[in-house]
Amino acid sequence: MDLMIKAVIHDFGFFELRWYSVLILVGIIIALIYCKLESKRFNIPWDFFFNMAFWTIIVGFIGARVQVFRHIRSCCRRRVASSGPAGERIARL
Repeated sequence: MDLMIKAVIHDFGFFELRWYSVLILVGIIIALIYCKLESKRFNIPWDFFFNMAFWTIIVGFIGARVQVFRHIRSCCRRRVASSGPAGERIARL
């Protein structure tokens, strides 16, 4: 019996809906609901929490992309450096 879950939930042709994106969205919604309840408990304006969550999500996605590009760059440098003396000079650039 094969219990492998496919990474793509549905393919719309121009857009693929993947499991990890759905789970990220569910996490964001749960966090916003929790913040809404806590803002009432501590008498903090909901606008403050919503604005903070909005910018945190945007900066978090940008930071994740930057980290991916840094990882790819370091992998490419190692691959070029392992290709010989000329590659070592190129990797130092």
